[in-house]
Amino acid sequence: MNEESKIELTEEVFESHIVVRVSGQLDVTSGNVFEKFLTTHIHSEKIAVVIDMRGVEYLSSAGLRSLLLLVKQSRQYGTQLFFCNLSSFVNEIFEVSGFSSLMTVFPSLGEAVRQVGMLR
Repeated sequence: MNEESKIELTEEVFESHIVVRVSGQLDVTSGNVFEKFLTTHIHSEKIAVVIDMRGVEYLSSAGLRSLLLLVKQSRQYGTQLFFCNLSSFVNEIFEVSGFSSLMTVFPSLGEAVRQVGMLR
């Protein structure tokens, strides 16, 4: 984990999609790292990016801003953006902020990947 950004991002690339696993804190510092990392994938030729948020321990308003920018970019480029494995803390933030209505959220990685399969 990058101590400066307090976030760890790993990826698995598949034929039709990319799975990005996020761990740590998504705040003002790490939000920039997160945006740059995901922007590359959103602009790729893949039909979907699945963001596994199981390891997200903290989500600030700046982190929400980063997520919103990525959702807007994904719509502009025609890449589906799916979120999964939200902790109860992150899920509550999504609900209270209204983000759950803006984003496609799945309870598990398996369900998100099944949805990618239906896009083909």
